[in-house]
Amino acid sequence: MTIDRLRALCAIVDQGGFEKAAQSLCVSQPALSAQIKLLEGETGLELFVRSGRRKLLSAAGRQIVSRARAVLAEIERLHGESAALRGLTSGSLSIATGDVIACRLLAPRLARFAREHPGVRLRVWNRTSGETTALVREGGADLGIVTLPVETGGLVVEQWREYGWVALAKAGGRRPRARTAEALARSDLLLLEQGTQARFVVDAAFAAADQLPARVLELDLVELQIEFALAGLGIAVVPDFAFPTASVAGKGKASRWRLDWIPRQRLGIVRLPGSPAPAAGAFLALLATSTTGDPSRRAVARTP
Repeated sequence: MTIDRLRALCAIVDQGGFEKAAQSLCVSQPALSAQIKLLEGETGLELFVRSGRRKLLSAAGRQIVSRARAVLAEIERLHGESAALRGLTSGSLSIATGDVIACRLLAPRLARFAREHPGVRLRVWNRTSGETTALVREGGADLGIVTLPVETGGLVVEQWREYGWVALAKAGGRRPRARTAEALARSDLLLLEQGTQARFVVDAAFAAADQLPARVLELDLVELQIEFALAGLGIAVVPDFAFPTASVAGKGKASRWRLDWIPRQRLGIVRLPGSPAPAAGAFLALLATSTTGDPSRRAVARTP
């Protein structure tokens, strides 16, 4: 059983199919299929089952993927420890989080990290909080940034920072005179689709104020909420870090005001127990310095 075969299996799962996985690994699709057949022969298990024109991971395949991720993560950890002895000039760092958190909060910090450690390979996974914890638990990502609370059994969890909520509308457009839930409920609202944690929090805040928004346009991305608001299609309710006051894109185009009646939320960092790999440890240190003086940053749970 070779490392390349385990990487091939995980790549198929991560890329959503054989064709994209082959492209990501820079191999032909027949060569990739051959690797999987050899792995199935070694394990004596059928790793994929056919469903119509697609091949889906079997129940046994899911267990093998989970173990494969753990093996690959340990190998990366060994590479990272070697890198530490060489001054962190190589190795890798993978982080799972949501797209808005990645774009608004992590991008500038990752840029600084890349300048300080240019030899470290970076990978960012766009995942929901639940998917992030699962990926970290399986060893597919070194660190995860999630909205708390989430189910984190077996992981170390540390609060990173808090955030509030703002309303965003086109500058000069119609907006409620008051900043209350009642005033906003009578407006055309741009909200994330139901089923998301953000939408649950916003809906719960309206319900607590005994208000039911009458006109809601649901969207599946915070970036769409912002763009639609700037186009004058309604008022977006978004996390405060999603559209900072000094945003170049929205300067002079947007009206932005705080919504203190929506409860503040917490972002947390999740990782596997034990000492983090050198690259992950260096990035955690960077995150700590970027929030120095923030009293809200503290350990909130540790599960061995």
